[in-house]
Amino acid sequence: MARNDEWSIAESRTLSFTEDPVTEVELRVMGGAFNVVGTDEPVARIEVDAVSGPPLLVRLDGERLVVGYHDLPWQGFLPWLAHRRGRRAAVVSLSLPRGCRLTVGSVSADVTVGGLTGPVSVSTLSGETTLVGLSGRVSVDTVSGAVESLGLRGPLRAQSVSGSLAVVDGTGPSVHADTVSGELLVEHASPTAPPDIRLSTMSGRIALRLPEQPGATVTGSTLSGAVTCSLPGPRVVGPWGARSLSGRIGSGAGSVSLTSLSGGITLLRHPGVATEPSAPSSLRKDV
Repeated sequence: MARNDEWSIAESRTLSFTEDPVTEVELRVMGGAFNVVGTDEPVARIEVDAVSGPPLLVRLDGERLVVGYHDLPWQGFLPWLAHRRGRRAAVVSLSLPRGCRLTVGSVSADVTVGGLTGPVSVSTLSGETTLVGLSGRVSVDTVSGAVESLGLRGPLRAQSVSGSLAVVDGTGPSVHADTVSGELLVEHASPTAPPDIRLSTMSGRIALRLPEQPGATVTGSTLSGAVTCSLPGPRVVGPWGARSLSGRIGSGAGSVSLTSLSGGITLLRHPGVATEPSAPSSLRKDV
């Protein structure tokens, strides 16, 4: 297929970019389900299973693949959304070379991403985001959508208003997350990489699991929430009112900061993982 080409897709269709290398992918979508998986093949493929509403635009611009709608702006689409009516949804699967850079902007679509080594950025209003086996830098911004991750090996930055964040068996160097009322549930499973973890919420609950080694220096505070710690080292101060948590786990090599205004804080022991989970060869999460 030639470079700088464009397709308008209104029904099921599959495109394979066998002659043109794809190094960057942009998704700007509304509803439905979008499944992205990184593979060892150098070829990018897109499979559109269903389209509801206007046709979906697929554009190849050099090494950049763009998927979205003709009239959906790539920036500032919230004011646009307020003046639009009608359902727009699609079920789309993308198979990409592992090193691709991925940027996703979604209104309510559920987005699943796995197996990529390049940077991944996801912004969504209410759709669920699932991240599996990513090793590049990951950034997630959401209003009310839940974010779930498994086996992340790169740094994670997450922000939400009411959406929850769950990080299971993460072995990346850092997790920085802020939310207003969403829960923050994080597991740092690496027994060798010192953690760099900063979790902050106004009313949501914070729960963190850490292995005793390589250890971390811990600080935590809440104005009215309960504080519990099952790891040796950190001390809980203040049985009534404001409570704080401080101390050192093991060598204290890493850094952990947990802050909440009214939510509870829980620090638990994680046994760590000897081997990192491999990324799946395929992902599927249809509506």
